[in-house]
Amino acid sequence: MTKLNVNTPHVYPNQYQIIFTDEINPILGLMKETKGNKILIVNDLNIEKYYPNLLQSQIKDKNKTYEIHKHTIGIGEEIKTIQTVENILEKLFVNKFTKNDLIISMGGGIVNDVTGYTASIYKRGMIWTSVPTTLLAMVDASIGGKTGVNNSFGKNMRGSMYNPSIVIINTNYLNTLPQIRLTEGLVELAKHFILFDKNNFIRLNKIIDNTLNSISLTTLEMEEHKQKFKSNLIKDPEFKQIIIESMKIKKDVVEKDARENNLRKALNLGHTIGHAIEILDPNIKHGIAVAKGTIAELTYGMEKGIVNKDDLSHIKNFYSKIDIDYSIKKDYDLKTLIKYMTNDKKRTLKNLIPIVLINGIGDIYKYNGSVVYNLGEDEMLDFLENYC
Repeated sequence: MTKLNVNTPHVYPNQYQIIFTDEINPILGLMKETKGNKILIVNDLNIEKYYPNLLQSQIKDKNKTYEIHKHTIGIGEEIKTIQTVENILEKLFVNKFTKNDLIISMGGGIVNDVTGYTASIYKRGMIWTSVPTTLLAMVDASIGGKTGVNNSFGKNMRGSMYNPSIVIINTNYLNTLPQIRLTEGLVELAKHFILFDKNNFIRLNKIIDNTLNSISLTTLEMEEHKQKFKSNLIKDPEFKQIIIESMKIKKDVVEKDARENNLRKALNLGHTIGHAIEILDPNIKHGIAVAKGTIAELTYGMEKGIVNKDDLSHIKNFYSKIDIDYSIKKDYDLKTLIKYMTNDKKRTLKNLIPIVLINGIGDIYKYNGSVVYNLGEDEMLDFLENYC
């Protein structure tokens, strides 16, 4: 059983564990420690379809009976709202949960963010355990304490910094993941290597190549190829290890800069343009939008003489291998896209848009010590008009 200890003195709880296991014992241990006896499991319709009563059947203690409730939310960014939080809060209040009782998020990043935010504001903070079931949630949403919901002004505009007490990682859940959800998770997983670890980026590429070779392909085209690719990749022990390596990087970054003063901002690579695309095109998956944003932002950096051209080509090739179209649609209203970028919560300077650049893979570009590169709205618009 692999464990990662996360220490963030400036975000509560200050310490927690990420545990790689297919067992539920850590949750039972947490309940004994806190002396709570009620559990609310928050999942979504996908989890309800594939694992409707999995956690309930596993939460058993011969010395204690737990009162278990469940709340199922919808799917997609449109349900990541304050109303969804209110619905979960009502369930907690009606069933008289205390601060020592437990709320469990079981699902992807949206379930994680919504449940974590609810936990942070219920009676000023209750105990929360995260059970991420998508690759994206495992390598990104479950680490670092960012919780929240969207509103009409943008993504994650209302939220808090609040850590789970335990994160349970069980890669067996990836078997029921649609291929597109695995692909978008690979984008966030690779992002950590693009920023901080060239050797593991090379290693990840080899894992992808070996998986493609196992089905005699160089790229993914037909649906049956995608399913075989997913199955073979998840079974590969090297893939499980590369997930851990990616999570270690995120852990190290949030430990050094939990409140996102500088270094953690690097994790927003591709997200300024990516988040704007998500608002403009609600049907696009988060990871795919981030891939589009990453290539666009790094292309801008290459044109400025900052980003290594060959390394940008390597990143493009990686995305192509896993069947990602990283281009930005020509029919997007670019002025509207810019408007969404100016509303981005990461923005700190008026009339400037923050992006993240690299010198090369594993080497973040810094301007006067900052990992953020700011450019004007007109400059971004001119770039996108030529890029799209």
